[in-house]
Amino acid sequence: MESEKRISINTIIKYFAYAAIAVEAVFAAFWLFKNIGVYQSDYIAHTYIQAADSLVVDDSMGILYALIVRVLGHGAVLQIVQIVVGTLALWFFASSLFGKGAAGVLTGVVALNPMILQAETAVSPNALVLSCVLVAIGSAVKSKSNAKWYVGLFVPALMAGFLNPDYAYLFAIVGVVFFVVRCIVRKKFEVVLLALVIVATVVPAVTNHFISDDKAYGRVGRTPAFLMMQRVVWPHMFDYSELADSWVAYYKGETDVDYGYTMIDTARIPENLAMSFAYSFEDLIGTENAQGFYKTTVEYSLGKGFGFWARDVISDEILYVLAPASAAYAYVTRMTDTSVVNGLYYMFKTAPEISKVYFVFSSMALVVLIALYVVAGIVKACRKETNKASVTVSLLLIILLLSLYATLICVREFDYRNVLFMVVGWPAAVMALTERRDTV
Repeated sequence: MESEKRISINTIIKYFAYAAIAVEAVFAAFWLFKNIGVYQSDYIAHTYIQAADSLVVDDSMGILYALIVRVLGHGAVLQIVQIVVGTLALWFFASSLFGKGAAGVLTGVVALNPMILQAETAVSPNALVLSCVLVAIGSAVKSKSNAKWYVGLFVPALMAGFLNPDYAYLFAIVGVVFFVVRCIVRKKFEVVLLALVIVATVVPAVTNHFISDDKAYGRVGRTPAFLMMQRVVWPHMFDYSELADSWVAYYKGETDVDYGYTMIDTARIPENLAMSFAYSFEDLIGTENAQGFYKTTVEYSLGKGFGFWARDVISDEILYVLAPASAAYAYVTRMTDTSVVNGLYYMFKTAPEISKVYFVFSSMALVVLIALYVVAGIVKACRKETNKASVTVSLLLIILLLSLYATLICVREFDYRNVLFMVVGWPAAVMALTERRDTV
């Protein structure tokens, strides 16, 4: 009876996955036909096109991606390269963890997902950063049997740090944990691995620090004080408009500056905190003096109690952890306190009705597939079959790390484009409970 249940669940998963991939393929082909060569003219794309000409980046931009845009342009060639690289990286990741059948399912479902395709057709480093993450994870898995794969971990980590400066530090966190675990498992000090982790962190971090111009594109440097204000003070900036005016009066004397309207505008659009208020504020009184204002607003906000500032933190974290399902939920329920609509505007732009169906279908298909694999894992556990959960736990920890990064560092309000890894990480984590290669 137990064997029949197992066969039944595996059969359901198999045919559901094939059906979902077939439908997604039709949607994806139509969506790509309408979007290849179409420019998604958001602020990130605009700044990278400028950076491609000037080779000037701020502290949130990667010089390597500016060089890539300079070489490939910002049209169809860049889009096709990103799609090919993304698909190959996904297959490498999937085949490192699973057999051909399961790897094909994961690759098909994810590569045809509209969130992934949108990222790959955008002038943004997000898709290539995701590719670096997937190749690094796949190489880490393969390094269990051959330490030469440490190179496959080092190169994408180094590249990611130059594509997005934040990923130098994210890879450092994961790299240190991987180093410690590997030393414990192998019962020896992995000096080569440690050296590679250090180089992959220090080289991009130091280089990015010296070449970046924090105010090159109308934003301010993401200092700890500014990031804290962005996290725990926004959107209640109007409460501190008079304080901002008094700060200006103290450092500049009496002026006709009035931050009341600016703070109202800043509260409506999260990007305006850096671009509208903080940029002009720092320009007026100086960056160092502005830090004192940021710290003061943070102290006042924290002083209002955990319930005042923590609700938004918890809400954003939950939405990021549960992406991509939360993106579909935010769209269907018309949540107003997220930035999902900003991303979906470009996804839906060229073919609104079909794209909406495509987005909702792909999101629900991914959720159902995850649920089916969870059931399969439970059935396997009930049969008392031993199954190491190391891969699943590792992927869930990476999901948690990236969700915390998006919650604490990225511009406020949930935006699924900040956590593309979740589209891969969640199905891979649950598949690893039943479909993992024996060598992993």
